[in-house]
Amino acid sequence: MSYSLKDNFSLEFWGNLYNPEITDMPQTVVDAVASMKQFNPERWENMARDIFGTSPERLTVEMVLEKIEETNTASSIGAPVGIWIDPDGFFTVDIWDI
Repeated sequence: MSYSLKDNFSLEFWGNLYNPEITDMPQTVVDAVASMKQFNPERWENMARDIFGTSPERLTVEMVLEKIEETNTASSIGAPVGIWIDPDGFFTVDIWDI
């Protein structure tokens, strides 16, 4: 079962784009995306090429956030919340505290 981000989560769930916390247990979408870039560069590279058709150096956190907003899908509403980056749910990030 999947859930709409817009219908089930508040704006605070997205976090602060200008002050992401890099952590292995992110608490916001921004933190999760920024942490993915830092902690899992190979996955970031694959996502850049497969989903965005660009190099990992050109892919920004903002671009990924726009795609997440467009995809608008979570695999759960309880922690950890799996946030889909792409419509197929192949690339995801987890939010650990909601």
